[in-house]
Amino acid sequence: MTLLSVVNYALQALVLALYATTGSVRATEDELGALPPKLAALVRALFVPTADTMYIPTSGLNVISLTAYINHSPRPNLRTKDGARFVTSRAIRPGEELTVDYRTYGASVE
Repeated sequence: MTLLSVVNYALQALVLALYATTGSVRATEDELGALPPKLAALVRALFVPTADTMYIPTSGLNVISLTAYINHSPRPNLRTKDGARFVTSRAIRPGEELTVDYRTYGASVE
């Protein structure tokens, strides 16, 4: 094992440890309304509200979970109970969009 591969492995472990424990900050619609308009629009575009509340990662907007990119569908190919852990509900074809029914974990569908 080379020094470079040891350093690379250590950095990967550090990144995983840092972001595996990332929490979130709750932001209401009133709080989002107090943000600069472009920032509020970005937050609304990236995160799904749950019971009219956004949960924004404490790691900031530069590190976003891939789950932020899963779209809603009434006939999804993923399922979840908590909106954080997803499993496939059927076989997914190569190139197929990943979808989930947002309502299964209390998120609104607009």
